[in-house]
Amino acid sequence: MNKPKKGLDFADPQGRRQLDELQPIKPQLVAGSQAQALNLEQYVITDLSEIKAMLNNDNWVLDRLALEGQITVFFAAPNSGKTLLTLKLLIDSVKANRIVGEQIYYLNCDDTLRGLTTKLEICAQYGIKMLASGYNGFKNAHLIGMLDTMARNDEATGKILILDTLKKFSDLMNKTDSSAFNEAMRGFVGKGGTVIALGHVNKARSAEGKVIHQGTTDSVDDADCAYTIDVVNTVDDSFQGHKFTTKTILFENFKARGDNVNKVSYTYTKRDGGSYADMLDSVKLVDERDAEKAEKQGRVKSRLEEHAEEISLILEALEQGTNTTQAIIAYLMNEGISRARASKVLKEHTGNSLCEGHRWQKEKGDKNERIFRRLF
Repeated sequence: MNKPKKGLDFADPQGRRQLDELQPIKPQLVAGSQAQALNLEQYVITDLSEIKAMLNNDNWVLDRLALEGQITVFFAAPNSGKTLLTLKLLIDSVKANRIVGEQIYYLNCDDTLRGLTTKLEICAQYGIKMLASGYNGFKNAHLIGMLDTMARNDEATGKILILDTLKKFSDLMNKTDSSAFNEAMRGFVGKGGTVIALGHVNKARSAEGKVIHQGTTDSVDDADCAYTIDVVNTVDDSFQGHKFTTKTILFENFKARGDNVNKVSYTYTKRDGGSYADMLDSVKLVDERDAEKAEKQGRVKSRLEEHAEEISLILEALEQGTNTTQAIIAYLMNEGISRARASKVLKEHTGNSLCEGHRWQKEKGDKNERIFRRLF
């Protein structure tokens, strides 16, 4: 391979033909040359009118979630619906003439061939352009150079990039790598572009049961807006021989530089044998009251699943007449359950409402002893 000539800008994808990966541009001073040292004055912004021309008045790319001219990151677990919801909200904005489909570039780099084909067909109906790694020579590593080029050539204004997913373009666990990519995104949005990136969450949840974003803090620190997306309730049903699964999805904001909604919920339904387009059409905004109800139902279901073994043992103990606090705890401890967990489960599922996850009630016995009886 011939060595590239000095002076060529290989961060410009149009100007590089011999490198497999784009190389960052680093300003250098040549000893003994007439080159002037870099100074602050040459970078001072003087054209205020040009900056104002790029400024949009709170134009929502995704309704109440993502503003034009910002970096917005959505963090969610796999199969939670983040791609589905992002596509649905993009299409809604195109239909409402808030954004132009031909200005949207969806970088789909985390999909199967079938999934890519399906989404291509859907996006084509609205003018949304899709890119994927390995097609037409595109590589994920090209993007950082493209961002720099569009910003440098004032070609970013109005362009909307969807990065699905963020980790395909930046090593989120490497601060040096992620900082360089985040700087390129900042330069792009600084010239009027918009970035919406989809990220993942850790497997472990917080002490409050919330999902936690994956990667270093840079991906959040360098963004303008960040949400977690969580499946707060799942309902399985069947009708005329078909199985349906309806999920309630909660967007929860934890960083904003605009009038973003703090929390908003959507539902979507997946039917066995149904198409992706059907699932897309099923997306519905959920009002606050119904969202709270679904979230509560989800928490109850989650606790019942988490405590299934202990609940079964306690019901077994009650059937055998073991019905006092200490006797029940001793019964569970004999089955290998810790005292703390046995006490916790016994307390959490005590009450008078099956809908709230209660499975037994507590009554006052002789000598102030607490007696437990099953609810059903």
